[in-house]
Amino acid sequence: MRVFISCVSTEFRTVREELRQRLTTHRDEVKVQEDFGLGGGLLIEKLDRYIRHCDAMIHLSGDGLGSLAKPAEVAWVLKTYPDLPQRLPMLAPLLAPGHCPFSYTQWECYLALYHGITCQICFAEAGSRREAHWQATDADRAAQRAHEQRLKSRGHDRLQGAFITADRIALEFLQELRAARGDQEAPPPVPNQVYRWPEVPSLLPHNLADREDEVRLFADLVSGRCEVRALLLYGPSNQGKSKLMARFEQLARGLTGLAVGFGEFKSGNPLTDVLDRVRRDLRGQCFERYDREAKGANRLEALRAAFLDDLQDCPEPVLLLLDTYQEASADTQRWVHDHLLDRCGQHPGCGWSSPASRCPAPPASVRTGVCARNCRPSGSGTIGRTSSSASCADNARPMTNSTGCWRSPAATRGL
Repeated sequence: MRVFISCVSTEFRTVREELRQRLTTHRDEVKVQEDFGLGGGLLIEKLDRYIRHCDAMIHLSGDGLGSLAKPAEVAWVLKTYPDLPQRLPMLAPLLAPGHCPFSYTQWECYLALYHGITCQICFAEAGSRREAHWQATDADRAAQRAHEQRLKSRGHDRLQGAFITADRIALEFLQELRAARGDQEAPPPVPNQVYRWPEVPSLLPHNLADREDEVRLFADLVSGRCEVRALLLYGPSNQGKSKLMARFEQLARGLTGLAVGFGEFKSGNPLTDVLDRVRRDLRGQCFERYDREAKGANRLEALRAAFLDDLQDCPEPVLLLLDTYQEASADTQRWVHDHLLDRCGQHPGCGWSSPASRCPAPPASVRTGVCARNCRPSGSGTIGRTSSSASCADNARPMTNSTGCWRSPAATRGL
């Protein structure tokens, strides 16, 4: 596959290079404008030569205009493609070679549309990640808004959003590319090396008697060694679940490169309070959407959606520690089951751990995985056992906790 990433490098260079790294494989080639700047000839001709043979383009449109194409280059485009004004009529009034206001970056997008190349167009917002100290002029902003209106007139208006990292762009791109090809299979995952999980020994140090299996499962969760995305501690009250959770939190906060967020549903804490606590704990992460929604009197649904989207855009692995799930309200439990747990199961950089005397049943998208002991969560789902955990399940202990590990189909594809 050949892909071209189009953007104003002074505005989005870091995001572009991260995106290029995510998508480049031994079979897939990714190019950018700077790859064609050396040597003689017209730059726009060299760009067109590559773009017309591409499989797809990603166009990041922000507030930066970039350098304008020279009049001779506009004349070359019109001579080479005399039907361009008819194929792209929104450009026709602006194509006079001496007065054409289009930059090289805008031309990259227009040429892709002319050639019928699959083009993912991302319109940036105020919270999008830009280069440090970068500033746009009013003239550039006006030119870009006009550019975006031309694109939206062709129906390219659904990918507007604040892209904080390259990961979400890459996932949406792969999904759109498969849809354009009529491929009904799941999109190929972004490689696992996107997230640099901490180096964790298989058995973390602890002072809890007879808890080696639980600690080992937790170590697998926070190291990225396996596809497990959720660790549930399940058992009657007053059996030490919260003490085990406290030890997990202590161990996790001692790891470098892992963001840890703790929340507690005790006494039916409102979900907004729980999310606020987790967000404060994740203060090193960018939660633009959530912070924006939290400033106004917005509905709970908007806050919950913003939290999930920001969680997915965190640039480093995240561990959520949620205590006393059984005391959450019925509405909160439904959201945890249907949305939060499902998102953690599908996202490569998110782990989830919770102790409770009643655990959420796995949603449909989360496949039954490994269980250290027999564990029948609330609802219709049952966590099964593997042979490696059967001996643990068959040897009863004074503490009757059960530990369930769920993994999703997405995880087994390499997410």
